[in-house]
Amino acid sequence: MAVARQESRRDILQQWGPARHRWSICTIHTGFFPMRLILDTNQADRIRFSYKQLPLERRPTLVIPPFVWAELVLGSGSDARRRALLRFDLTFGMDMSSIFDELARLNEEGIRRFIPIRKDTGDALRRIRFNFEHPTTEQRRLATKFRREAIQHRDSFGPYLAQMGKKNRDAVALAIQRGESGPDFAKWADITEAEPILFTNADAPYRRWFVKEIVTDHDGNPRPIHCHSEHSLFNAVWDNHVFRRFLRAIAIVSFGYAGGVWGESQMNMPFSSGRNDETDFSLLLYAHAGDIVLTEDRIKIGLKSADVENEIDIRSWQDWMKEQRAE
Repeated sequence: MAVARQESRRDILQQWGPARHRWSICTIHTGFFPMRLILDTNQADRIRFSYKQLPLERRPTLVIPPFVWAELVLGSGSDARRRALLRFDLTFGMDMSSIFDELARLNEEGIRRFIPIRKDTGDALRRIRFNFEHPTTEQRRLATKFRREAIQHRDSFGPYLAQMGKKNRDAVALAIQRGESGPDFAKWADITEAEPILFTNADAPYRRWFVKEIVTDHDGNPRPIHCHSEHSLFNAVWDNHVFRRFLRAIAIVSFGYAGGVWGESQMNMPFSSGRNDETDFSLLLYAHAGDIVLTEDRIKIGLKSADVENEIDIRSWQDWMKEQRAE
């Protein structure tokens, strides 16, 4: 499952509001907190209705991914959700176009250390927080565009997943008729068993796709890279556990929708045209070791399966709050 690349290269978060506005939002400094919480859209109201139970000094940093940002800018009740979230330290994830730009700019060592979270401070951060509470017309337009592109990508991918599932079932049936065990992808026990075929072999499909996204710009023109080769570029990406989890999650969800691919039955999920899983698996792009992804979505089984190294946690805001009360 490829990821939709947003067309806009504008720095939508840092746009200035109308000149008459004065700064009314300041960063809340809660002191050192050992992890960040990466926010899924379905957790915003949970936080809104319970955050006051958490003392100011115990409030963590919340990370707002781009697709979640789009949902928080739009929709019924979005203003109240954003106001509640502004009671926390906030930081924002980079969009996919910016991520590919940065991966092209970095050398191998830079890619291994890269976490695609903005590092805004001072006036830039105050500007972002202000515009998060008071989105401009252009930001709302771009949020609508982000949402529409994600939905279009999901809808276009549905028929492909159905074809993939049928092809898989037919291949297994033919293999059984011949007295064989079936093709390699008939039953992978877990994602690690599939990694050579999907990621690490020279002709692996996810490897070729991800490299192509980096070495070509949005218009499909060649883009220079600062790694020694495309081979060393992807190896550095794979060494970065943030991107490794992200790529695993895409494959787990995609092949899980195909049906019957994974030995773990919970990883084989029926495709639903009413869901936007691109938002969900992109959460892993912003989770470093020790961070927590906040979601209650059924896809969290796939997200957990992608974290082979067991470096992050995936839970709901309510479960996290129960832990805080117990301390």
